[in-house]
Amino acid sequence: EELTESMVWLNNNAHLCEPLDIDRVLPALLPLTRDEALDVLNTLEENARTVRAPSNYVISHADRRSGAAPPPNKRRTGRASDEVAPPPPAALPEDSLKQELTDGIAWLNSTVHLSEPLDADRVLPPLLALP
Repeated sequence: EELTESMVWLNNNAHLCEPLDIDRVLPALLPLTRDEALDVLNTLEENARTVRAPSNYVISHADRRSGAAPPPNKRRTGRASDEVAPPPPAALPEDSLKQELTDGIAWLNSTVHLSEPLDADRVLPPLLALP
């Protein structure tokens, strides 16, 4: 398939800090149109030198494009059971804010070229203490 070939090409030529995990990434790209999926991969290629977690980067961008929002840290396996999992219980407002901040920190670490990654354990407490 064209997407798999593109990911193999990226692994061999784009100077990624680690290879794309095709088995994890492909299920995230499949709900997109061909052009949308290739655009996500092109975005990775353009940012290859600054992306610290290429597989997570592609999955995150693909999920945003498709409107999907799997819980962070959930590994996509491509199994049917991943698609029919019950929704998580409603989070308390503070938990929701903490999750949003955690997601934002993860996004910054994977997409912005920082001199060192943000440490969520150090950054979250002062952010949560803000009014």
